[in-house]
Amino acid sequence: MGLPIVVQAVVVVLVVAIMVLAWVLVRHRLLVGRPGAFDCSLRLPHAAPGGGWVLGVARYSGEYLEWYAAFDVWLRPRLQLERAWTVAVDQRPPSPIEEVALYNQGSIVVLEQRRTSRDPHELAMSTDSLTGLLSWLEAAPPGLGRYGNVDTTPTA
Repeated sequence: MGLPIVVQAVVVVLVVAIMVLAWVLVRHRLLVGRPGAFDCSLRLPHAAPGGGWVLGVARYSGEYLEWYAAFDVWLRPRLQLERAWTVAVDQRPPSPIEEVALYNQGSIVVLEQRRTSRDPHELAMSTDSLTGLLSWLEAAPPGLGRYGNVDTTPTA
């Protein structure tokens, strides 16, 4: 005689929950282990002041900055910002309310995508990561000017 159906259902739910948790942990380890990855939180658009922050990981991938939510099952980034069209428009320290929500992330930067009319994105990260991000944004590939326009400056 087998286990009652309720016990079997509970066991199945627990096994599925453990498998999902294990996958989220493995996924996070894979993302953090990639070159150019750093801890970075994203503030959801139209969130209340001081709130709406989602912990995550950002990484440089060619000409894109990709952002992944920390507690997600998908391998696809939730946000991609193309370097040629992204500009930092503001930076600030977190408010006291935000300091509680953001784990060890001392700087917030506001990024706009100049090609689209989307809302700006607020990212929180360590000061060292912010320095790297701002340097990456300013480093245009050879032959391109700022914002993806072809550089027409005459060469000597």
